[in-house]
Amino acid sequence: MPAVGAREAANLLWSSAQLGLNPGALVPGMTDSLALQFMANVDVAIGQEFANVLVACAKLQLSPCQGELVKAVCVRLAIVDMSDFNCQAVANILHSLVALPAVAPSIEVLDALCKRFKVLLNSRQTYELLDAQSIANTMWALSKLKHAPSDELVMSMVHTKDDTFTTQTWLHSTVAFSMLRRQEYNAYNCAQNNHAVSPNELKVDSKGSNSSR
Repeated sequence: MPAVGAREAANLLWSSAQLGLNPGALVPGMTDSLALQFMANVDVAIGQEFANVLVACAKLQLSPCQGELVKAVCVRLAIVDMSDFNCQAVANILHSLVALPAVAPSIEVLDALCKRFKVLLNSRQTYELLDAQSIANTMWALSKLKHAPSDELVMSMVHTKDDTFTTQTWLHSTVAFSMLRRQEYNAYNCAQNNHAVSPNELKVDSKGSNSSR
């Protein structure tokens, strides 16, 4: 197939995935070719294109080349300027990463996405306003990825409310919030237990009494 840019490759993959079609089944080698062409242009890709590619990869889950594509995207996300990422792109990226467990995103990637989401959440610009589904999806994805965002971001998501929040959306958000808090609680208990003095760390001093090292 002729060479295409990052946008065209991302859109073709996304459109095929939305239709439930594997491009490679229609044109042999097309899926891998699109993946390779996106990787060749990954440095100029924008937020929506990253989101489209990851959504497609999560839905298609087909070729080995896509594993390399996801890795390339995650490497780029760790360093890319996310100022053009909107709320839906961030939510879709996180949501898709949950469905791609073979390629675990780095802490740097998740922190960067959370940082961008926080900026969007605190924005008063109309074009950056977050919708309820994006907030619910983000909370759910972070809980599944076992990544605890800052307390400020969590509480901002919990307390954000507008007319787009349905009962189902609030239910999903509440469940995800509970999962995040439980993970933080378990992590805290684990850290406390790791710092506890074990019997092997006790020694007998010259007077015969026990003391810790």
